[in-house]
Amino acid sequence: MKPNLKIIVALTFLACYSNATSLTALADVKQAAIQVSKSWNEVSQPDAAEPGTVLIGGFPDRQWWQKFQDPHLDTYIHAALQNNPTLNASLQTVAQSRALTAQAFSKELPSVTLSPSAYRIALPDNVKGALPLETPLRLYNLPLQAAYELDLWGKNLDIIRSSRRQAESAELQSHAVLNTVVGDVASAYFNLLRMDALIESQQKNLGLLQRVATLKASQHQAGLLSLDAVLLAQRDAAESEMNLASFRQQQAVFAHQLSILTGSPPASAAQLPRATLEALSLPLETEVGSPGELLTRRPDVLAQEKMLESSRIDVRVARKAFLPSVNLGAMVGAGALGFRNLWDWGNVFNMQSLALSQPIFQGGKLKAELNYRKAKQKEALETYRQVILMAMKDVEDSLSTLKTGYDGLNSSNQQLVLTENSLRLTDSRFQQGLVPKLDVLQAESEQMRYRQSAIRSKADTAIATISLYKALGGGY
Repeated sequence: MKPNLKIIVALTFLACYSNATSLTALADVKQAAIQVSKSWNEVSQPDAAEPGTVLIGGFPDRQWWQKFQDPHLDTYIHAALQNNPTLNASLQTVAQSRALTAQAFSKELPSVTLSPSAYRIALPDNVKGALPLETPLRLYNLPLQAAYELDLWGKNLDIIRSSRRQAESAELQSHAVLNTVVGDVASAYFNLLRMDALIESQQKNLGLLQRVATLKASQHQAGLLSLDAVLLAQRDAAESEMNLASFRQQQAVFAHQLSILTGSPPASAAQLPRATLEALSLPLETEVGSPGELLTRRPDVLAQEKMLESSRIDVRVARKAFLPSVNLGAMVGAGALGFRNLWDWGNVFNMQSLALSQPIFQGGKLKAELNYRKAKQKEALETYRQVILMAMKDVEDSLSTLKTGYDGLNSSNQQLVLTENSLRLTDSRFQQGLVPKLDVLQAESEQMRYRQSAIRSKADTAIATISLYKALGGGY
């Protein structure tokens, strides 16, 4: 099936399923899907790629982070899967929803209750003489009661179905949380690698600028350079030192963030083992699929779809509340005056009951409940449509950012190569005595600036790749 046809089929299914989506809104969703498909096709055939990247096809699998070929990243993500509080809390939500489903299922089964009781009755004096009984009276009962509601209209069955949809939605939401946590861990890790590389580069650049400022100060003392040039060089060195302090502060922030995401107390950057940004392998996405498939793989989209189904069933349950209910009851047991007489066969009793209950007037409670459920269904429908549109927007943004990232990375690498060639040429002229050492230092400082630009571009591209994985559902 062609991608555009998949989109149309998916959107047609959505329209038929909801039975409440306007033609205008449906056209907007279709237009958004078509735009995403265009961007998808643009990224599926990139113009250029960084040497050494890995080409992969299809949607990301559940362990998409292994495409970066970084064992430290694998370690941090597996730690987060075990220890992340947000993820563990979502798993408890799943357990709660399953327990509520089991609770709802109990309504389809009869209830059996054993209710032993004992009474001590002190009679007034004018009654004691009229009764040939010893007083006070001691009455013992041992009844076994059974009750069952006949689900003639399928109301209890619908409650079970609604609860199951909510449990399925909670499980899908936990997958969405997992996808977010894994993406956040990878982003924090790559940002930490970015700051490592920037700090290393900035330290070298600071040393170069300080040497440049020293040489210019010497030239000024010799009367070869104006004071303005010296002050500018000193200003550049001071600015570089300030940037280095800022980089170290950001490095600490990302280190703390990575520690928290993996369920550990905030740690300093030195305590977190990691690779280098230079050694990082960037996977280049190709043939990632069609937007129509996005509707069947994003966990947040599927979770909201389950909630929409649950709300539809809840409306049906609210309507059936207006119908009569039929309850069956049975009781068997023994009752006697005196505990020893309780076990006599002649004191055994039994009772059966059939009760019909029809709501007549409840102050508008049932009508209000029905209106509430209808409003909740409409809210779930609009939320479902919004989640679909946001999912397509996420993919649209991620594809655009990824394509721009690779373009910027290629451009930065080309500029860095040209700058390195210029540096080699300047150094060669210095070796021949044609230019002063100051020109070499300034060329090295310029090279460091372009190297930092390449560092930022590679880190941005890696994070954009993570965003695309998350937008595609992360293999879930």
